[in-house]
Amino acid sequence: MTRNKVLKQLALLLEEDNVIFYIGKYICRECVFKTEGTLFIEDEYMDGISLALGVAMGTEKKVIVVLEDKYLLQYLNSMTQVAISKCTNLFFLCLKTDRYCPTIQQNTVTNSLRAFSGILFNMGMLAHNYSKYFETITDIKKLKNIYLSTIGPVIGIVSISNNRIFGKQQIHDFDITSFIKFVNRKQETKEENKDILDLDKVLEEG
Repeated sequence: MTRNKVLKQLALLLEEDNVIFYIGKYICRECVFKTEGTLFIEDEYMDGISLALGVAMGTEKKVIVVLEDKYLLQYLNSMTQVAISKCTNLFFLCLKTDRYCPTIQQNTVTNSLRAFSGILFNMGMLAHNYSKYFETITDIKKLKNIYLSTIGPVIGIVSISNNRIFGKQQIHDFDITSFIKFVNRKQETKEENKDILDLDKVLEEG
């Protein structure tokens, strides 16, 4: 499975009201889905995991973090903070490439670990292998049903067999003010919408 296919399939899973963190220059280069609440962190020396945790603790919206295993290894200690937080609206998707760089055949230690998800589980995270759900559109729809009913913090791991990079370098325009407004915007529920409509009807009748 190519990394490009995974990111395209991911677009079917995400929703317009999600806060999304794309971490890593190659992830940012290939992403195909973005919203007003999307943050691109190309600088891999920045702890985007802790930043995403802080955002998730301050909003009711679902916060999705997309990263690679090399970045996860670099900031593995931050996952302990995530586990302790018990932040129910925080979700991770880790592309397990087993490479430090797509252009260099240099293996990460994840390639030698017997159970990478077991390490995360022992840290207090729920870790699942989502590889099979990214094969077809039908499979990703099954995952969406699971995702909608899952309580975080959870990390889904997808094994990548072809680490080839597609797409050209993108310039992502970012407005921090719009991002903050999006994060703070209250997420309306169907019940809230129903109450508003009923109130309008009462006012019209009155």
